[in-house]
Amino acid sequence: MTPQQAGQLACCAAVFEPGDPARTGRVAFWDPDGGTPPPAPGGEPGEVDLVVPDGEGFAVRTVPVLRLTPAGALPALL
Repeated sequence: MTPQQAGQLACCAAVFEPGDPARTGRVAFWDPDGGTPPPAPGGEPGEVDLVVPDGEGFAVRTVPVLRLTPAGALPALL
């Protein structure tokens, strides 16, 4: 992953999705502003249901994500 790609992903929110077995867990990056996360090498586009702020409460929304292995996500997380 280039520094530019890591910088773009660093502007996204991230959530860890555990896997079974544990080594299959992924980090899903999503754009809180509603856009699509930028592409990254080894990334898998997809969707996930998240609880997000909605006015004075919360709502479940399906948002587009980019899934990376923890090792692949590390540059953006740092």
